[in-house]
Amino acid sequence: MPGLVRAARVVLIVQVAASVLGLVVMGGVLAAAASAPSLFLLLFLLPAVVLVVMVWLVLRWSSRRSFVRWAAVAVEAVLGGGNLVSMLVAGRFVWASLPLSVLLPLGVAGALLTAPAARWFNR
Repeated sequence: MPGLVRAARVVLIVQVAASVLGLVVMGGVLAAAASAPSLFLLLFLLPAVVLVVMVWLVLRWSSRRSFVRWAAVAVEAVLGGGNLVSMLVAGRFVWASLPLSVLLPLGVAGALLTAPAARWFNR
């Protein structure tokens, strides 16, 4: 496995761990304030679906199939781009302080678009 692909996989695993931690904390907060079921659906189910997709990508990584690579690129680009757009819309965007929620997903997507990644996922 090329170094960039290994690094992308490690970052994806770190993102999964952070997502699990975030869902546990959010679940506790939302359970305490269970007065709005639509808020629960919006704030809990969407991140849970993203988490399931990211876990599926980590588990399928060793298959080396090209659709796993392209699915990871798509998921990470949407995550990083969504966070970037959210920062722009909220007026919190500063080049000097881009958070990890933008840098990590876009870094993974960039690493998976390299030639060594393309060769490794060529099955």
